Amino acid sequence: APASAPALVPVVASPSKPRPLPAGDKAAGAQGLAPVAQAAPIAQAVPVAQAAPALAGALPASAAVPAAPAQAAETPVRPAPRAVAGKTFSPRQLAARQLAEAVALEQQGRLEEAKAPLQRSLEASAQDVQARKMLARLQLDTGRADEARALLLEGRRLHPEDADLTLALARLMVEGGDAAGALQLLEAQVAQAGDEPQYHALLAALQLRAQRYEAAVPNYLVALRADPANVSWLVGVGVALERVGQVADALEAYRRADGAANLPPETAAFLAERLARLRPPAAPRGQLVAR
Repeated sequence: APASAPALVPVVASPSKPRPLPAGDKAAGAQGLAPVAQAAPIAQAVPVAQAAPALAGALPASAAVPAAPAQAAETPVRPAPRAVAGKTFSPRQLAARQLAEAVALEQQGRLEEAKAPLQRSLEASAQDVQARKMLARLQLDTGRADEARALLLEGRRLHPEDADLTLALARLMVEGGDAAGALQLLEAQVAQAGDEPQYHALLAALQLRAQRYEAAVPNYLVALRADPANVSWLVGVGVALERVGQVADALEAYRRADGAANLPPETAAFLAERLARLRPPAAPRGQLVAR
């Protein structure tokens, strides 16, 4: 039986055929190979922590807000005034100042204080998606998942096309034990995600857990085009390919994953077991083939 592996996130059915693995060495075709034996629960191969990154990273600061001035971390920040020397700021300018204030406060480690200017921005305009994303992330960073969930739900109502909000909400749902709801949410909004790798990787992991292997393959391949060496994604697509009978491609994915440095012991053990089970036996050496 395969080496046991930690439970993974439950991971939409697409009629399209799986495509070859992107980048790296070209995978051999799996034509004519028998489907993988019904062995052990190999769909449990991708750890939750790898399939769904920590919620604190669901809305990365680099993607959500502009960088603050270099000196901001050293200088105490005061609330942004609405007017300076008789000048009145437009709503857009005021929102930008409040966002910059929040970034500077966060860089100083003053996370609770950083929430205040973002809350003021949202009170002035609920449509301020940058303020909403950063505030949701800060709420997650400070352990206030319920507040983050409310912000994300309202954000999706106002900005249904925003894939970042959908992804963050899906991760929060997985963390809360609602993997089926997260899968449904990601499937419903996949058209808005484009080729966003993290979105497709989480969707694929949820499909894999739900044993929807044919659907998981193309989503893993979208993610792997952005990061061909991602071990978690290689293991995931390998499991999915193995389950749909594309053994040669599954072997290629496992080989690439096995070549990574500093593999976690459980991942290394799983890969060693799958490679040993699936690799075709070596041809005898030193023997002539009878004609």
